Amino acid sequence: MKFPKRTESHVVETTSWKILQAATPPEWIIRDVTQRDYGIDCYIELPSKDGDITGDLLVAQLKGVDHLKWSPDKDRGHVATFSGIEQATVNYWMNLPVPVFLFVAEVSSCNLFLAAVKEQVRNRYDEFRKQKSFGFHLGEHTHFGSEIGYTQFVAGYFRERFYLRFEIEVITILTHWAQYFDFISGNVGLDSFMGVEDRDELFFVQIYQTLRFMADFVRVDWKLPSLNDLYKDDAAKWKDGHYRLHNDTFDKALPILAEHLLDTVDKLKELVVVRQGSFWSYEQPLIYRMCLNLSTEYQRGEAK
Repeated sequence: MKFPKRTESHVVETTSWKILQAATPPEWIIRDVTQRDYGIDCYIELPSKDGDITGDLLVAQLKGVDHLKWSPDKDRGHVATFSGIEQATVNYWMNLPVPVFLFVAEVSSCNLFLAAVKEQVRNRYDEFRKQKSFGFHLGEHTHFGSEIGYTQFVAGYFRERFYLRFEIEVITILTHWAQYFDFISGNVGLDSFMGVEDRDELFFVQIYQTLRFMADFVRVDWKLPSLNDLYKDDAAKWKDGHYRLHNDTFDKALPILAEHLLDTVDKLKELVVVRQGSFWSYEQPLIYRMCLNLSTEYQRGEAK
């Protein structure tokens, strides 16, 4: 007499879902895909700290294995690779308008690891294009149950969430960074009690907001106070009903902003030419060529 079989793969799949549910924050909304998926297991919504449903959405593919094969790595502790994802599936993920994460549950340890799909493809684009399947790297730092793993996830999610804006701001930086530097240099050391005119204030805000956004993408350590704090401190000191900023505030903020600007340009070049060179040279050759020829040497000499 024959009966349905509960196979080992079925057990691993069920256990993987239990690990995912146990590892993710209880406020997350996880919606299983009930119809044939093509590489999507669930949609996950991330409520805000106040519980608001703001549209922060990601797509997840969940895979389960009994054991991952870990190897020592001098920079990342131990690493493993989850292989065998078809190129067609990865192409589909890359075309989705939301962040995509691969979650891998190691059943033997009940641990959950993750890979930011699109960023890994950009980092290893030559490898991706030449092979019929792609393997995603996992590291101890991507363990979702750890503080560093969750921090890595949040940073990766928001980088991907705003990636289209990043591509726009790359063009902004490449076309205007020298003009930004000249503005910063020309507005340091003026009479501290004088107010900043509207046009200069607006240009300062535009530079600040552009660089603050880009700093998170290219990993520049931001040292300036927020714009709100700069305005509050200026108002408390000068109590001026006409001007919102004064040159005294510029003298404190602009030298640091100049440092951030040059660091951002250098880090952008490193990202586009080195870390993701094959991706940008293939997908965005004009930006790649412009970054290839970038140099901040003259401006750094001026800033000394």
